[in-house]
This record gives sequence, structure tokens and C-alpha cells, in this order.
Amino acid sequence: MNLDSFKFRHFRTRILVFVLTLLILIQNAIFLAVNSVNTQNAHHQIDQALQLTRGLFYDALETRKRRLQEKIRLLSSDYAFKKAFSSGDIETILSVLENHQARVSADVMMLLTFEEGDIIADTSSTTTMNKTNSKPFYFPELLSQAFNSEQGEGSAIKLFNKLPHQFVLVPLFTPEPNAWIVIAYSLKDQFTHQIQAATQTHVTLFDAKNSALDLPIFASTLPSVKREALADQRHMINSLTKKDIFNQSSTLVLDDEPYISLVVPIDTTKSSSIFALLQRPLNKALEAYLGIRKTFVFVFIFALIASVIGILFIARSVTRPVRVLVASAKRIEHGDYTTPVAIKQRDELGRLAHSFNKMMKGLAERRQVRSLLGKVVSPAIADELLKKDIELGGEERKVTMLFSDIRNFTSLCEGRAPKDILDFLNTYLTSVSDVIEKHQGVIDKYIGDAVMALYGAPIQRTDDESRAILSAMEMCTALDAVNIELKKTNKPLLAVGVGINTDIVVAGNMGSKARLNYTVIGDGVNLASRLEGLTKQYGVEIIVSESTKQACPDFIFRELDKVRVKGKSDPVIIFEPISLTKNLNIEQSDELQRYKQALNWYRQQQWQEALKGFNCLIHDFPQIKLYKVYQERTTQYISNPPSEDWDGTYTFTTK
Repeated sequence: MNLDSFKFRHFRTRILVFVLTLLILIQNAIFLAVNSVNTQNAHHQIDQALQLTRGLFYDALETRKRRLQEKIRLLSSDYAFKKAFSSGDIETILSVLENHQARVSADVMMLLTFEEGDIIADTSSTTTMNKTNSKPFYFPELLSQAFNSEQGEGSAIKLFNKLPHQFVLVPLFTPEPNAWIVIAYSLKDQFTHQIQAATQTHVTLFDAKNSALDLPIFASTLPSVKREALADQRHMINSLTKKDIFNQSSTLVLDDEPYISLVVPIDTTKSSSIFALLQRPLNKALEAYLGIRKTFVFVFIFALIASVIGILFIARSVTRPVRVLVASAKRIEHGDYTTPVAIKQRDELGRLAHSFNKMMKGLAERRQVRSLLGKVVSPAIADELLKKDIELGGEERKVTMLFSDIRNFTSLCEGRAPKDILDFLNTYLTSVSDVIEKHQGVIDKYIGDAVMALYGAPIQRTDDESRAILSAMEMCTALDAVNIELKKTNKPLLAVGVGINTDIVVAGNMGSKARLNYTVIGDGVNLASRLEGLTKQYGVEIIVSESTKQACPDFIFRELDKVRVKGKSDPVIIFEPISLTKNLNIEQSDELQRYKQALNWYRQQQWQEALKGFNCLIHDFPQIKLYKVYQERTTQYISNPPSEDWDGTYTFTTK
């Protein structure tokens, strides 16, 4: 099963399920514990009652035996019976036995010979006995018991005519013992009901050795349905007749009702197949508990309903403020810091709401600071300053610097109102800033009409150099649109120069502890500024250094010159980006090849070939100032050649 199916979307549902599960587990544990204790107690009470019934059962059998002995002793001392016995008249003897049997309500009366144990007369037989058809007594072991007893008497419970009978044997003295008088009572339902009336225990008499499929039951106090169910459990009950489990109770289920049962042997002196099954219903012993259990179930249901209501109320008191906080967090996510959380609780949630409102106020103030700071510096720099502690210092990193400046800005300002100057300057700076930020550049500062932008600080990307060149190209394109608008209002048109250099510089917070500025410093910054100044010398809009050019293989460049700028002793090669490689057309490619050849002649001091090449380029492209610059230099070098160690470097003495 997928564990995700057990996840809850609502906190209230989680609380409800958890508490209800815990409550149900506790209630069930209590119920099972109480049920187990009461069931064990009921078992114990029934066991004690069955043991008591067992003793009363044996006492009842002993009492019946003594009564039988008393009744048979009356007959053995009767003079008339002795006289009849002396006469040897079998019919008279049988008549006396039958008469006595009727008076004592016995089931069997017999007279046996003393020595052989043959039956002289038997009231249970339809055949009259004589010397020719006499037969031995049915239970010779009873005779042996009588012979070995002190008083010559014996007793036992035996299966006779398919019913258990309690036999008692007493000698007849005339005056010497000459015969045995036997009397027997069958153990029927009347006997078992007498035991039940005295002990409130069901009693069943059965034969454990009968091979029939159903259990042979002689007598039972069980209802007919229960008796039939008991008869079907022959093997189960027979297993309880083993001597090693006597006096141990077991549970039998009769017609879906459990009975605690105890098997006891009828005859304790001899091995016998006749047993008594003593039983008490478990449910009756549990009646009081079952009533309590119904009350317990009612209380449990009531507690469950009350718990659900209480949990829902408590969960709502928790989830409602949480939902309010969630809604407020979403408003903050969408920039709404004006709506405070309204939770009047005085608990932890109330304190959380108070802290949340303070946090919202702090975020609003932070947003206001960021908004104001973002108008002073680039948003990226604002984020850099706000996300960590502000402190002086910086770190070395590779940065591409872009400097942009308006050409002849001073002359443009002459004779114009400051407001007009500010208006078209803001128009220009807005356009330039949009382009820089579009390419993830960071505006470091505005210096009058000049713009300094960074690519690689504070956020560094793998293509910072390409982004800087694309920004410069788009700035020049955007300037055309600005000039169109300026022309409509008769304002002077703008021209721009851009210098780009890539170098390792120090980036960080510069200034004082009271006032600082995030910027970059280093020799590479100065070079970028110098390159911007050189654009007007060569009549180009963009100049990049060799380090920037090498990081942009997707662009086509025109090598402008090898120069030594003011303030630097080492020469640098400068380039003009023409276009992306994929956008270069045939005419541009041909022009660049012709210029490259002329430049090679120039650096190899083949002045005539170089002059011819530049003259041809000027003829075909008169608008490009670069070719005129080299035409003038070549003409000068023809009349005044450079020294032999000249490497093609041109030194500028001014910015």
C-alpha cells in the first residue's frame, strides 16, 4: 500500500484521527482487560461450584447406597423371608422379592447362592430360575468385593439393561450366610434433576466406551437442544475422561453457548466407563458483567461522540488561526503587507499571531528599504546588500565592466535649460538601464551622462562577457529609437561610446562605515573607462579588450589597433564587435578581409600597399572613420618612418 494514502491534507483531520484512534485503542484495551478479568473470575467461580457439585454428587451416591443397604437389611432380617428361603420354593422367594421391590421402589431385586454366586431369583428376568436353568451373577467382581469386605457387603454402579444401576449386595444369615440379597436402582433423569436442584448445576450421565457415533447419554438435565449438541461431541467429551485431566474443567460450546464442564467418574473404586458431566453456562455467570458491559458500551459510544465534538471544537480553535496565518502568508507572498492577522486568543497561537504581525511589519519596512535602495542602486546589488551583514571589504572575482558615455554632452547642454537637459538625459538613461537589466547586468553607478555597469558581480554567470557585448549593441540600437523621439521635439540627437573590459578586480562594499557603495576597483576598471574614451578616436560605438573578445567565440570582431592608453605602460589590442557569427553577411565579410590585409601591410611597414588598401576602403566606405585614421597614420609614417623596433603600438597621451 502506498504510504502517501495515509497523508492528510488537513491538520484537523490528523488530530481527529489520532485522538479517536488513541481513544478507541484505550477503550478497547480497558474493555478487553475488564472482559478478561470478569471471564477469569466467572471461570474461577464456576470451577469452585463444579468442585462443590462433584463432592455433593458423590455424597448423593453414598447416601443412596446407605439407604439401599438399610432397605435390603430389613429384608435380610425378615423372618418370613428367611422361612421362604429355607423352604426352597423359588416362586415364593420371587414373590417376596417382588413384594419388597414394590415397597422400596427398587428397579431390581435378586437372590444369589452364597458359594457359587448363581442367581436363585431375579425380578428383572421373565424366566423362573431353578437348578437346571440357573445362571451366574452378572457382576462377579461385586461378589469378590463382598467376600473381601468385613461385613460381607458390596456396592457398585454398573451398566445393566443399557442403563447405569447402583447395586448393593448384602448377605442373608440363617443364621449362617447362605445367600446374597441384591437390590439396584437405576440412575435416571430423576436422580440428575435432584442433583441440579441442590447445586444449580447441569448433570449428564454417559457411557465413554460405547462405539456408537453419538455419545450415549443415560440421563441429563440439559434441554433437548443442548443434549443433542452434546451428543454430537463424543470425541471431545471422551478425551476429557482421561485420568490425567480429571478435576480440570474445560469449555464446551453447546448450540453457540459456552458451558464450563467437568467430567467425573461415577465409580471411584473401579475402572468404569460411566461418567458424569457437570456443567454450568458461562453466560449465566457473566449476567451481571454483561449488564455492566452494555452500560460500558453505551458510555463508550457517548464518550466517542463527545470526543468527536470536543476534538472538532479544539481542532477548529487550532486550525482556524492557522488558516488565518496561512491566508496572511499568501497575501505577503503576493506583496500585501497592509493587512495584519486578527487573532484574539491569548495562548501560543495568539503570541504567534503577534509575532507574525511584527514580522509582517518588518518585511514591509524591509521591502520599503529595498524599494528605495533599488532606486539608488541596481536591484541585484540591493539584494546583495540586504541578504547579509553590510561591512566594508570585498573579494577578488572575474568581472566584465561596461562604461557608456554620451558624446559631446557638454556642448549639447550649452544654451539649454537644466530641466530640458534633465528630461532628455533621463530618457536616455532609462533606455540604457532597461537594456542592461534585460541582459542581467548590474548598474554600478550613474556618473552624469555616463553609466558604469557590471557583469559578474555581485552575481556571476558563465556568459557575462557575451551579455555585456549584447547589451552594448542593443544600447546603440535603442539609442536610434531615442533619437527619433528627440528629433520630434527638436532636441539634439545623441551619440554614445561604450568600452568593455574583462579582468580580475576587487568587488565589494567601498567607502566608510557611515556611507558605502558596492562597486569594483582595479586596473581593469580603469582600462574599461579608457576604452570608452577611445571610441571617439576611432569613430566606433563599441570597443572591447582582448580578454573580453577571447571569451566570446560566437561574435565577429574587427581588430581596431594595438594601443598604449594613458596611464598604462603595457599595450593592449582593442576590438570592435561587428555582429554574431550567424548574422554576418557577405559584404561585411569581404570588407573585414580587405581591412585585415591592409592592417597587416601597415604593421609590416609596407606603407604604400597599406595606404593603397586604406584608400580603397575609404572610397567604398567613406562613412567609417577608422580607415581615415589609418590613412593619416600611414601617410605620416611614409614621410617620417617609425623606429626599427616599432611593434605597431600607438600611444595615446590623452584620455
